[in-house]
Amino acid sequence: MPDEASTFSPALEWRRAWRGEGAEDFIALWKGTAVGRFYRYDVSSLLNGQWLWTVFAFHRSPTAESGCLNGFVDGPASKAARVVEEAFERARTVWGVPDVIRFAPPHTEAR
Repeated sequence: MPDEASTFSPALEWRRAWRGEGAEDFIALWKGTAVGRFYRYDVSSLLNGQWLWTVFAFHRSPTAESGCLNGFVDGPASKAARVVEEAFERARTVWGVPDVIRFAPPHTEAR
């Protein structure tokens, strides 16, 4: 069985949340707009070291797509990215265009 991390090919664009820092904190972009995030949960608890994730593109319920994972993923960063991308696609299938785009203020050109 191939390693899950080696077979994942991201569909979204991924960037570090804080440029120039080594924090394990990543933002997912869909058509240039941030739609999801995951970062290393560094709190003294049983979940310490796992990835905390959310899809915030839809205001209806930011973590409605977490399923049985409850917003946490254990394993490599690629596994957390896959969970975010799958949740985003499920939400997009149900709700269509993300609210962060649909309700964004109109873009105006600088004069």
